[in-house]
Amino acid sequence: MPWRGATSTPRTDFGEGIVPALIRDIACRGNETALQDCLYSNVVDNICFPYRVRGVGVDSEHGVNLRCTPLDDVRWFDIEGAMNTIKAPQAWDVYDGRGGTDIPVCVIGDGIDFTHPDLRANMHPDVGYDVTTGDQGEAVSFDQESSSTHHAGTIAGVGNNSIGIAGVAWGGNAKLLGCKLTTDTSESGLAAKFAECLSWCRHQEAWIAYSTHGFDMPVGMLEDAAKAYDAWGGLLVLSSLQRNSNADDNPTYPHQYQLSSVMVVNALNSTSKELLSPSDFGANTTHLFAPGNNIYSTVPNDRYSYLSGPGQGAALVAGAAALLW
Repeated sequence: MPWRGATSTPRTDFGEGIVPALIRDIACRGNETALQDCLYSNVVDNICFPYRVRGVGVDSEHGVNLRCTPLDDVRWFDIEGAMNTIKAPQAWDVYDGRGGTDIPVCVIGDGIDFTHPDLRANMHPDVGYDVTTGDQGEAVSFDQESSSTHHAGTIAGVGNNSIGIAGVAWGGNAKLLGCKLTTDTSESGLAAKFAECLSWCRHQEAWIAYSTHGFDMPVGMLEDAAKAYDAWGGLLVLSSLQRNSNADDNPTYPHQYQLSSVMVVNALNSTSKELLSPSDFGANTTHLFAPGNNIYSTVPNDRYSYLSGPGQGAALVAGAAALLW
């Protein structure tokens, strides 16, 4: 199920929603077996998205009754704005991740609190890896203020379980993995560890890798790992950095690599449609915009919190990609 690439035109039209925008921005994977499971294919700008047989009832235009029913998670009202903005409920009524093929999603960052009640059921059996200590599985620690735990909840927090929140890919097809980076004294050393994480994600067959990290200088190991992940067919979802800089003139890596697997996401205020400060910007280095202000999600020790930034927007996109895969 390899990723086949995205167009270079950033999408900002929230009226259409992130999921339909991804439909327009990704190429068909050409998986004939998957297409046989479709009720029909909706062709948009020569790019198709298969609507799987998950709907209830039939309408005259598409053959699927979109009920757009909210979930029973007790903090639904805290995530409703972002989820409605990207039109996630409409997508869930077509397919919510239940009963689908497992899609491992690898979060490269500061470790995931795999014990969180809104994450545990959607964790991959291998849980994670620490590139510095070599710890694996449940031995991998997480930072107490872990942003990766927050991003993981937005991507694939367990939904419809009567507690907390739900991620975009809440139904169980997305299986979360965490690869932990430990801060290194040199940027090149940290970039090398990122490369090791990306290689580990590939060996775990994680079709989607997600990170908020980026580096000011190109590093050979990082480029090699990114190219290998691209050749394998994965999708690397990266958030823009927060330097308040034009990334076209001041590139970061792996964002700058011209690979079909790389998708760079920036964040807008979903109300004002303005770029969240101090996010980077650049017409040639942003593929997609997503809401990123006041996103409510999981944090360590069974807690929840609001966070804002490009990482929150990119997590929404990673979750949508897992749902569409």
